[in-house]
Amino acid sequence: MRKQTMTAANVCRYIRRWISALRRQLTAAITVDKLLKILNGYLEDVGYGRLEKVAEDELKECLRRIGTVEIIVKDGKEVVWLWGGRRMRELVNRIVEMTARGGEVAVSAL
Repeated sequence: MRKQTMTAANVCRYIRRWISALRRQLTAAITVDKLLKILNGYLEDVGYGRLEKVAEDELKECLRRIGTVEIIVKDGKEVVWLWGGRRMRELVNRIVEMTARGGEVAVSAL
């Protein structure tokens, strides 16, 4: 019996779930490669239906479909900004710079 592959819609559903979880944790920005590593690490450890691995191009395509997500390129790194640039541009630029250097930035309300 041949194993069925996941459809693009199922891959995007999985990615939207992760974006929602990151928002609940108040993560504002994360590099594309770090997000991909987290997503695939979870798939390896826990699984999600028949989905075995998310490719970088699949991740980016799904992220482009989410209206509140923006991919910003800074210093050669692609950073996923989870609120689509609605915050003050100065704050966005600072967080993107820090994320490009460290791979991830978490923001919390005091």
